Amino acid sequence: MQRPHSRIRTLFGQRDFRLLVTSNILTQLGQWTQQVGRGWLIYELSHSAFQLGLVSFFSGAAMFLAAPIGGVLSDRLDRRKVVLATQLSLAITAITLAILVETNAVRFWHLYVTAIATGVSVSVNGPTRNAMVHDLVEPENLTSAVTVNSLSMNAMRVLGPAMGGVLIGFLGTESTFWLQAGCCILAMTQVAQIGRRQKAPEPSKTGVLKSLTGSIADGLTYIRRDPFLWPLMVIAFITGLLGLGFLQLMPAYVGEVLDSDNPRKLGSLLMAEGIGAVLGAFFATVTSGIQKRGRMLLILVAVYGVCLALLGLISNFFGAMAMLLALGGLASLMLTNNNVLIQLYVSEQYRGRVFSIYFMNFSLAPLGTLVAGSLTKAVSLQTTFIILGALVTLAAVVIGGRYPRLRTG
Repeated sequence: MQRPHSRIRTLFGQRDFRLLVTSNILTQLGQWTQQVGRGWLIYELSHSAFQLGLVSFFSGAAMFLAAPIGGVLSDRLDRRKVVLATQLSLAITAITLAILVETNAVRFWHLYVTAIATGVSVSVNGPTRNAMVHDLVEPENLTSAVTVNSLSMNAMRVLGPAMGGVLIGFLGTESTFWLQAGCCILAMTQVAQIGRRQKAPEPSKTGVLKSLTGSIADGLTYIRRDPFLWPLMVIAFITGLLGLGFLQLMPAYVGEVLDSDNPRKLGSLLMAEGIGAVLGAFFATVTSGIQKRGRMLLILVAVYGVCLALLGLISNFFGAMAMLLALGGLASLMLTNNNVLIQLYVSEQYRGRVFSIYFMNFSLAPLGTLVAGSLTKAVSLQTTFIILGALVTLAAVVIGGRYPRLRTG
């Protein structure tokens, strides 16, 4: 059996995999940097946690609705071309926002529309990139490829927010959008060099609309009837809805709980979460041969909920940084384990559709942000975090009891 470091050397000896990882890094760097910029811009214009949640909701709703269609496109079209098209769309959206901010013409409806456009592009781009990992590596290296890909992208969760905070402080919010546009264009140059290895899909024998809706329905039925994939999706959706959206409220946390208007504090907190994510992904990489991943996933979800609740009890900067470090590591391990389990168990003919439906859990995070932002109108932001954390932990306990195959797998 190859050791983890030997498998990693083998992976990076493959040119196409290197190109994919490089493009993923560039995409994530741009995405995380602009997230800081967009969040800061929204809070600067409104000083409202609800507006933060509302803009995130528009993005998430678009992701949720477009993701199943993106999965069908991933299964039926050349995945490289799908990624290139969506990458171009992200670049155009970022350039539009940058110009609006630079000319002082930005309005909330601009933020709503660009959030929708970004959500559609990301919902197709992300699952297709995930499916491409399987296209480019041998089956025995798949687990290592997923964890290496996760590690490289999570590293941008450190650099992106930190860079975003610095750029806002020195060059203005618009600079974060210019950076994203540049990263998207560079990522396209990498993907364009990847050779096609995807199996050619069978041509549809039905009309386009019927074929599209039928393909989506087939994917949903396949997941619902699989006793292992179904609870994995339930976990993904619950954590997406209740556990991941809190990051979009961090501008409000900095302003209301830490009583600060310093964008570098926001960048530092998000950077701490990113450092935790990198450490979690690194741990997942060196333990890629671990067994009982299902049980580990349930434990990670439960502990994640506890840490989110603890964040609600903390009101000092360094304590918040420590808790975000833990949350980042746990989130990275959760997502990586879930991703690996799906990669290993899903049938090739459903791969794109399954990953598009799995990716919908990320679209629920903005909906969760909207719910949490609305909840802050009735209770404090800190109490909101406590409630969300308790619900996540409770969900892990209930799912573990209801699906014994996951608990023992």
